[in-house]
Amino acid sequence: VYKPVGWEKIPAECKDPEGRWFCVHQGVIVFVVNTDALKKKNLPVPQCWKDLLKPEYKGLVAYDDPTVHGTAWEAIFAANVAMGGTTKNTKPGLEYLKKLDANILRYARDTSYNPTLRGEVAVWLNADGNGYKMKWEDGGPIEVVVPCEGTISTPLGMGMVTWSKRPLLAKAYLDWLVSPEAQGIWADSYWLPVIPEYMTEKAKTRMKPLHGSYSLIKPVKLLDKLPMIDTYKKEWLEQVKGQK
Repeated sequence: VYKPVGWEKIPAECKDPEGRWFCVHQGVIVFVVNTDALKKKNLPVPQCWKDLLKPEYKGLVAYDDPTVHGTAWEAIFAANVAMGGTTKNTKPGLEYLKKLDANILRYARDTSYNPTLRGEVAVWLNADGNGYKMKWEDGGPIEVVVPCEGTISTPLGMGMVTWSKRPLLAKAYLDWLVSPEAQGIWADSYWLPVIPEYMTEKAKTRMKPLHGSYSLIKPVKLLDKLPMIDTYKKEWLEQVKGQK
């Protein structure tokens, strides 16, 4: 148990009150959009979850298999939250995903990063950092959209183990993780800093969605998600992928 320097700046939903764990940075579930792929179909960039259900997007949308990829699981959970669901009510998300299935190109067991960069996938439901990396590091025709109905963030949690052999070094490292320097490094790597005031000017310029904003993130407590992860995977397999 350890509360690092800067503890009071970490949002309540991103830390254990007793100091057992805390978030370091967050990825945000978004639409990673290949604009060239949409232009070839003469289609606009979708701005909302409901847009993806339109028949003109058939075969243009993808998300990876949520029973294999953690980020893909977060994507289907984001859909549930956006549709009005909760950690205790997955029906809204499942109903939406069953409808979306008609437009899904694939549920990949690998990753749709390169297919999206190449334009084989027009809209990939994944983390914003991957979209920004494609745009700024790979030079792809990529934009990031935060859907209008809202989305969730996927945090990286850290904490100090009780059996730490070098507790002073461990505490120093945890302090550094939430320092302006480290938070700036996360931001420059396209991760949303858990302490937004530490975002660098470079990141502010680059981490800009084409549509929507980070104000649309709906807070969900990390521990509230844990009990329903396996159940939601099973429901997805039976009710959504089972349609194929």
